[in-house]
Amino acid sequence: MSHDRLSPGRGERPVGTAQPTTTPRAERHLAEAAPAPPPAPPDPDYLGDIVIAPQVVAKLAAQAVVEHPRAGSAAPRMFGSTMPGAGHLGIRSSDLTARPKVNAWIDASVAYIDMSISVRWAEPLGDVTEWIRNTVEDRVKALTGLTVARTRISVTDLVADGA
Repeated sequence: MSHDRLSPGRGERPVGTAQPTTTPRAERHLAEAAPAPPPAPPDPDYLGDIVIAPQVVAKLAAQAVVEHPRAGSAAPRMFGSTMPGAGHLGIRSSDLTARPKVNAWIDASVAYIDMSISVRWAEPLGDVTEWIRNTVEDRVKALTGLTVARTRISVTDLVADGA
C-alpha cells in the first residue's frame, strides 16, 4: 500500500481539500478583529490643540521673580543650609539678578508651581512673596490660559547688600 501525497490512505484526506471549519468562538474572535469604521471627518472649524509644556510655565514664573528688584535665585541647599564652596564646583550662588529654580506641573488646564527664591535682607517677606505670587498667577493666566491653583514659594536665602 502506497502512502504518497497524491493518493490518500484509509481515513486520510488528500492535501488541499480540507474545508475550513469555524466554531462559534472563532467566529466571535473574527468579528472582534474586524477593522473599526473610519473616524468621522474633523470639524472644519477645529484648528487643533495647543499643549503648554510645564517648562514654559516654569520659565514664565522665574521671569516674574527676576522682575522684582528685591528677589532672585537662591543658592542650592543641602540639609537646610547652603553648600559652602559651591561656586568652585560651578553651582550657582544666591543672586538677585538671576532666575530662581522653579518647578511646574500641569493637570489639564490647572498649573501648580513651586519655587525657591532669595530675598534682599530687611525686605518684608510677606510683601515680596505676595507680589511674586500675584504676578506669577496673572502672567501665567494671561499668556497660557492656565489657571494657577497653587504657587508655593520657599524663601531659602536672604541676600545682604553687596553679597
